[in-house]
Amino acid sequence: FYITGDRLLTAIHYKPTDYPDYTSSHPASGKDSILYSQFLRLRRVCSQDEVLHTRATEMFSFFREQGFPSPIIDESLARVSSIPRNTALSPFTHSQQGQSPPSPHRPPH
Repeated sequence: FYITGDRLLTAIHYKPTDYPDYTSSHPASGKDSILYSQFLRLRRVCSQDEVLHTRATEMFSFFREQGFPSPIIDESLARVSSIPRNTALSPFTHSQQGQSPPSPHRPPH
């Protein structure tokens, strides 16, 4: 976080993490959900859209280095980018229990 004037602004901190290479034997749904969840984390943590864009570009490059295909990364990023930050910060309600968010690549059933 950092302070500008009378505002507390938030960004993201990265720590070394081993994500599976896209060619690993992990299920595709698990690998896809990593993309979505990490971009959603950025959406929640970054209080300014400029910072979000910079960090999302960095994360995009990281996942490309891990062998994730660009179109799949783009889909997850686009999906998260359409979520307003205050919506992303809203808690998951009990009425949503048992419901999984739709996969970034597959339509809901």
